[in-house]
Amino acid sequence: MRYLTVVSPADPDGVELSIEPGGQNPDFARFQAWMVEQGIPWTAFAVDDIDADHARLTALGVAFRGPPHDMGPVRAATLDDTCGNLIMLYSERDTADRPVPAPA
Repeated sequence: MRYLTVVSPADPDGVELSIEPGGQNPDFARFQAWMVEQGIPWTAFAVDDIDADHARLTALGVAFRGPPHDMGPVRAATLDDTCGNLIMLYSERDTADRPVPAPA
């Protein structure tokens, strides 16, 4: 078994992701498939502008499960990482777009 870590070439001292194998374990493979079937992302990353990143990544060939959509105080989109996982990207919505809660 092997694993690897990756960093962004734009920020080599930034966040480092550890990508570990799981496909050799049949129990993990079933769990991973279940997560995708349920539409549950394996992890989520905050971005500055989900709409801009969705457009940029789509142009690069990234397959999203749909366009960005509002989820309460955030806007999010989920992508297929091509390794059997779903990854959510999200950004905070502009506070001007947020509904004002009704008084209690």
